[in-house]
Amino acid sequence: MTRDSDALVSAADPVDSIKQAVEVEVTGEVSSGDKMQTEVEYLCDCGCGEIVAQKTYHKKTESPPVAIGSADGTYGTHKVFKHLKKRGVQPVIRVRIDSNARSGGVSSARPEAVREQLGGGCTVQNLAKLTKTERRKFQKKWMKDQKYGSRWLVEIVISAFKRVLGESVRAVKPEYILIEIATKIGVYNKMRDVMMEAIS
Repeated sequence: MTRDSDALVSAADPVDSIKQAVEVEVTGEVSSGDKMQTEVEYLCDCGCGEIVAQKTYHKKTESPPVAIGSADGTYGTHKVFKHLKKRGVQPVIRVRIDSNARSGGVSSARPEAVREQLGGGCTVQNLAKLTKTERRKFQKKWMKDQKYGSRWLVEIVISAFKRVLGESVRAVKPEYILIEIATKIGVYNKMRDVMMEAIS
């Protein structure tokens, strides 16, 4: 199961206040029988790595999902990479071309990602010798392998949805926020169907 995680969502913290958060982590474990427990965590959108909400889902499945944390470069901090590695999540976060592979005393997770993207898994010393052109070549291959550039397909729909129905909700309680969003999605889909019928 892969979640596109650069879309902002409203989530409630333990004191029921609403914060902006980004969904960056999905884990799945097969429990009794064919039931699967999927846990979704939401991190603060400032990149500090703080968990602001958690949710657990249960559904039937034949196999556990693949855990992937996908986000744009804004979330490429040491703390976010450390959190994903700790939870066994594969990070799909693009790093800057001039990034170094030092741990910064936090974790080896981000340096590993830097070497994978910019140096093809080479050592820190060899990575430092690579030119920006060579680094871009490695990163383009990584982006192609991870299908990183396909995110724009989702962004088009999100952008159109926001223009038509706005990017905010009036509800305050989390359960009502979900109902309002689901209702807006239903309205948007109906409007799109009507437009497609008129065009054809």
